[in-house]
Amino acid sequence: MKKLHKISALLLALSLLFLTACGPKEKPVKPYVSGDMIVLDQITDPVLTLTGYPASTVVGTVDGKEITLGDTLYWMAANGDRLTQLYSYFGGEVPWEQADEDGNTLAQGLKEDCLRLAGLYALVPDKLAQAGLEVSQEALDQAASTLETMESEMDTEQAFTYNMWYYLLTPDLYTRLISVQDGMEQLREHFYGEGGAEYLDDGQMLAWLDGEGFYFVKHILLSTRDTTTREPLDEETVAQKKKAAEDLLTQLEGSSEPAALFDELMNQFSEDPGLVSNPEGYLAQVGQMVEPFETASLALGDYEISGLVESEHGYHIILRVPLKEAVGPEELESYRTQYGDTKMQEKLDSWLEETPAQGNELYEGMDLTLYYEGLTAIREAIETELAPAGDGSGSLADGSASAQG
Repeated sequence: MKKLHKISALLLALSLLFLTACGPKEKPVKPYVSGDMIVLDQITDPVLTLTGYPASTVVGTVDGKEITLGDTLYWMAANGDRLTQLYSYFGGEVPWEQADEDGNTLAQGLKEDCLRLAGLYALVPDKLAQAGLEVSQEALDQAASTLETMESEMDTEQAFTYNMWYYLLTPDLYTRLISVQDGMEQLREHFYGEGGAEYLDDGQMLAWLDGEGFYFVKHILLSTRDTTTREPLDEETVAQKKKAAEDLLTQLEGSSEPAALFDELMNQFSEDPGLVSNPEGYLAQVGQMVEPFETASLALGDYEISGLVESEHGYHIILRVPLKEAVGPEELESYRTQYGDTKMQEKLDSWLEETPAQGNELYEGMDLTLYYEGLTAIREAIETELAPAGDGSGSLADGSASAQG
C-alpha cells in the first residue's frame, strides 16, 4: 500500500515564532472556492490552486527580505494541523471565528502567526551571516538524504510530488527549513554555549535560578489528612499531630547540629508521600507550592529552620538549603540548557519586534481558513489516489496527523 511519508516532527511541530511596494506580478487564476471539486491532474502548484497565485508570489517583507506566499501557506498547513489535532482531541472542530477577550479570532491569530513565522525564517539567515556562521554541511546532507529516501520509497515520481503537496512543501522549501533550524541551533550555541558571549558559568547559573524564583527545601510533614482517602482527620487526631510536630521542633531548636538532626527526624517521622521519590528535598519555583509553605520557605535564610507551618496538608517544619549544595552538576547543566532555550527564544522575538514582518495588500486579503479547507480537499483527493485498488475509503494509515509527527 502506498502511504504518505512521515516528515520530521522536529520540522513540522515548530511553533516558534512587511508593507511591500511591489504587488504580485503574476496574472492570477481562479482561486479555490468552498466546495470546489479537486482534480489532481489539473494541479501543477497546490498554492496556485488554493489562492490563484503561484507560490513565489510576494506577500510581505521583513527587514527588506521578501516573504513568499508558498512559505506563508506552509505554516498555515503546519499550524492548521496542530489546531485541528488539538480540537479533535476534545471531539470538535476548530472554532475559527471564536474570539479572545481582545476580539481577535483564531483565524486572525493563524494568519498573523503564519506571516510571523515565515518572516522569522527569512530573517535568520542574515543573523547567521552577521555572526560569522553558515549552515552546516551536515544539515544540508541531512535534508538531501531525507528527500532522496522519501523519493526512493515512493512507487512513482508522482507519489513523491503528492507527498510534497500534502504538506505544501517543495524540496527547496524543505531544505531551507532544515537549514534555518540548523542556523538557529548554531546561533543558540554561539550566544549561550560554552565560550559564548552570554554563557553563564556555574555561579552565574545559580544566580539565574535564584532570580527566576527557584529555591530548595526539605520538610517534615505530619499530615492532617488520611493518607489513603485524603479526607481530613478528626479534631482529636489533628491535635495529636500538632503536639507531635511541636515536640520535633523543640528537639531541633535544642540541637547543636540541627541540619543533621533534621534529616534523621525527617526520615523517621515525616508523612510526606513524596519523600520516597525526593529524599534530598524539593527544588521548587515560586508559584508551585501551597501558599503557607511557600511563604515560609522564602522567608528562611540558608540552613534556617522554620517554626510550625500549617497548610491544607498538615503541619510542616521546613529547612532551607542553599541552591549551590542542592543542585548537582547534571541538574545544573539541564537548567543551563533551559536558560539557553529561553534566552534564544527571547532573542528571536526581539528580532521580530525590531523589524516586524509586514504583509502587503495581497496578504491582507488572504483567507487562510478557506485555503486550509481547500488543502483538506486536496489531501482527501491524494489519499483516494494513493489508496490500494478496491479500497473506496481513501484513508491512509498515517493520515494527515503525520504532519505533526
